[in-house]
Amino acid sequence: MYSFSSQVKNNRLGFLVCGTLLLVSVGCGRSPHDLSHIKARANRNMLFVVMGGNISCHKDAQGRTSSPYGLNMYAPFSRLVDELQSTEGISPDFILTCHNEDAVVHTVMSDDPQHIVDMDLDQVAPRIEDFAQTHQDGHVFIAGHSYGGWLAMKVVLALDHRIAVDNLYTFDPISRVDCSPSKPFGCQSAPTDMTADGLQALVDWTGHWTNFWEVRTFYLHSAAIPEADENVEEFTTHYGIDTAADVWTRISQAAKADAVAVADR
Repeated sequence: MYSFSSQVKNNRLGFLVCGTLLLVSVGCGRSPHDLSHIKARANRNMLFVVMGGNISCHKDAQGRTSSPYGLNMYAPFSRLVDELQSTEGISPDFILTCHNEDAVVHTVMSDDPQHIVDMDLDQVAPRIEDFAQTHQDGHVFIAGHSYGGWLAMKVVLALDHRIAVDNLYTFDPISRVDCSPSKPFGCQSAPTDMTADGLQALVDWTGHWTNFWEVRTFYLHSAAIPEADENVEEFTTHYGIDTAADVWTRISQAAKADAVAVADR
């Protein structure tokens, strides 16, 4: 089991490493794609775990601060959910996470979508495992941006292939261990705090790992990861890669392909 807390407890970042996997400020009013009313049903066929990075928690449509519904990619993700419901007849479960400088992970889950749960980094993988074992017998997608991309990689390793992860998506992943005010050059590379065996495990324990990266934000970017099944360079910034149209088109195509596979079972 990997331990995150000991690695990051002194890394209270005071600068902006704005990572998100679903980060759209949903400021005032009701979101047109509001997932907070969804109640999970047993044996849904798809689970999305979407993990924001540092300083990714924002105010949501209900005015709650530090909310995963305030993630930047909440809008494209919720549109994907709507599309899967309308075209494929699938209502995916979801787990959305975000965190700020204190590394407290704020989480919402589709079995209790109005309740924001606070946990530390070490608690994330066990909660995902418990949720998947309780509610899921289908396909699992895990995706994360910036610090959330690094956390997504760590979560897969911590799950230790007890949960089958069909697709792993890392969006410009930045290591919370490598990147800090005292180690700014660690903010310009893919995570280096994983062993070769760990990186190989990510390949072995996931159906497909796609790593998206960019270099236009010169002071904050990731890189290609040779072990990933696929590396895609996006010509956007670190702050725009999580909502890039090409990224979400790829995720949508994979989700729909899995939906067909579910229907054919």
